[in-house]
Amino acid sequence: GDIFGGSFGFGSRGGGRQRVVRGNDLRYDIDITLEEAAFGTTKSISFNRLDKCSECKGSGAEKGSGIETCYECNGRGQVIRRQRTPFGLFQTSSVCPKCKGEGKIIKHECKDCDGTGLVRIKKKLEVRIPTGIDDDMRLRIEGEGDGAPKQGINGDLYVFVHALPHQYFTRREDNIYLEFPISAPQAAL
Repeated sequence: GDIFGGSFGFGSRGGGRQRVVRGNDLRYDIDITLEEAAFGTTKSISFNRLDKCSECKGSGAEKGSGIETCYECNGRGQVIRRQRTPFGLFQTSSVCPKCKGEGKIIKHECKDCDGTGLVRIKKKLEVRIPTGIDDDMRLRIEGEGDGAPKQGINGDLYVFVHALPHQYFTRREDNIYLEFPISAPQAAL
């Protein structure tokens, strides 16, 4: 029904399910020493991300200005066009160009976020590196990615952990090796 409804315009009209918008996931690369990988540590990181505008609370509308129903689509988010052809009446449905499918338009946009509801901020975060973490593993921190417009949910932050080479020791899986030259008598003893 959705395939034909979207193509021919006889599917659901505005009462369908709203898709939840999700913010972008972010990546952060961090270097740790062999000792930090072995015993675990806490690292302080700083990164830029999109967050909800504090001035408009993420709505995109200037304070005191409202959000109104789109006059082009009457709040449906879709524009339906009918065309008479020799085969009968042909109807097409497309996303409203005025409200971009939202069904609502902002009277006056917020000056801080230009109507997007999002601003770029610098975020500081304490990341717990677990004991025994391997090189090139990643940690997922839920909800610390970019914010999403229109009351959506934040993306995730992925911290990629890279172990720096040690001056004396090398790590292979759960084992630590040390190459140390010794003489033949020392090896015999």
